[in-house]
Amino acid sequence: MVSKLFLGAVAGATAVVGYCIYFDHTRRSHPLYRQRVREKRARNRAAANRATGMPDPTDPEAMQRYFMIQLQRGEACLMNGMVEESVQHFSNAVRASGSPSQLLRILAESLPPQVFSLIVRALESETAGAMGGPTKTSTTVRTTTTGPSGVVFDEELKETVVSTGATVTLVEDDVE
Repeated sequence: MVSKLFLGAVAGATAVVGYCIYFDHTRRSHPLYRQRVREKRARNRAAANRATGMPDPTDPEAMQRYFMIQLQRGEACLMNGMVEESVQHFSNAVRASGSPSQLLRILAESLPPQVFSLIVRALESETAGAMGGPTKTSTTVRTTTTGPSGVVFDEELKETVVSTGATVTLVEDDVE
């Protein structure tokens, strides 16, 4: 009924799976396994930070310097008309910021609406790429300020955020 070839294939597959389980158990039970995993993760994290130019997140002084440099470069690029470069620098500053929602609120008040919407899009695309695709969450955008030209930011932000499917929350803190 059952051919010898089929039984041989099943026995071979069972042997391979068994060896894989044995090898994995032996590897994980090694005394230095966890230490090696931590070291490898630290090397990968450091390499990723070097590739993006971000300093070590555990060094607050380096992060503060990086944050200030990115803000200054963003402002300089915007003044020179290099919008794409300024958007990249501002989004780097938001990622390095200790309070990104507060920085986004300040940028919404001080930058032209078109530039701010590009920054939001850049941050959303980075977030969506890190999560493996666009996020499916509701959107809350609240600002109570208007720009120097009297433009209200609510409507443009809401359209931009809803069209990309990501979440950005700007909340005004009322301190009285």
